[in-house]
Amino acid sequence: MESSLQSVCLMICFAVMANGTAINRTGCGTSKACYSDPEHCDPSAEACDFFLSYKENGGNVDFEIVGERTNSEGWIAVAFSYDKKMGTDNGVMCINDGFSTSVKTFYNQGKMNMPGDSNGLSDMSIAANNGIISCSFSRSTSRPNDSKFFDLTMDFYLLMGTGPCSGGTCTEHADLPRASTTKVDFSSTDDIIAGEPDHSSSESHEHSSSESHEHSSSESHEYDHSSSESHEHSSSESHEDHGVGAGATINVSDKLSVLVAIMVLAAVVGF
Repeated sequence: MESSLQSVCLMICFAVMANGTAINRTGCGTSKACYSDPEHCDPSAEACDFFLSYKENGGNVDFEIVGERTNSEGWIAVAFSYDKKMGTDNGVMCINDGFSTSVKTFYNQGKMNMPGDSNGLSDMSIAANNGIISCSFSRSTSRPNDSKFFDLTMDFYLLMGTGPCSGGTCTEHADLPRASTTKVDFSSTDDIIAGEPDHSSSESHEHSSSESHEHSSSESHEYDHSSSESHEHSSSESHEDHGVGAGATINVSDKLSVLVAIMVLAAVVGF
């Protein structure tokens, strides 16, 4: 009985933070913007694969993140991006590496993750229970003279993801991260719509270019082939016509020469 009660408590209370506050959907769409997977999932009452909320708070933006990780070891993160692709992004990562927990900024230089520090972050709290990592923090909208700490008075796409940690070492995300479908305004409370990161643009462009090149090359090849056939046919006809005409001229000339010779001979004999 006691074990069952503990399990029920863990399922309902897994998003309770170390400071005693719970991350939930209260205020979503009115006082804070939210994203959840599954849609409308409430991390205070059910298991969510991922939940994120933010709200503007003076010169800061307050964030809440909940993510599901095996054995509660791993990381959950939100990144701010100029596009919907990974690379040249700034964000915040909440980490439980099996030995300690931390909340830090990071910057993605291309595909390389460059861990940062906690400067510009405050009111940080992280908890890991029953395969769930829950994290909250307040981030300054900007950090003076630091271009790798993006200014959240501007609009950005959101990239959200989770990844594994083992033996104190964390590695890249095991699953595709989520990306907001549009850039978000951090002063807005409109809920966030997200899907997979955008890989279609580059693939579509490469595919289109390849098809266009192949199609153009094929048409060019067919055109050259047609031209070649036309040239060969024309040349053949011209050659044949030329041959027939020359032959006819030679034959007629020969016959005339013979005829003239016979007439001259006949005249001589008759004379």
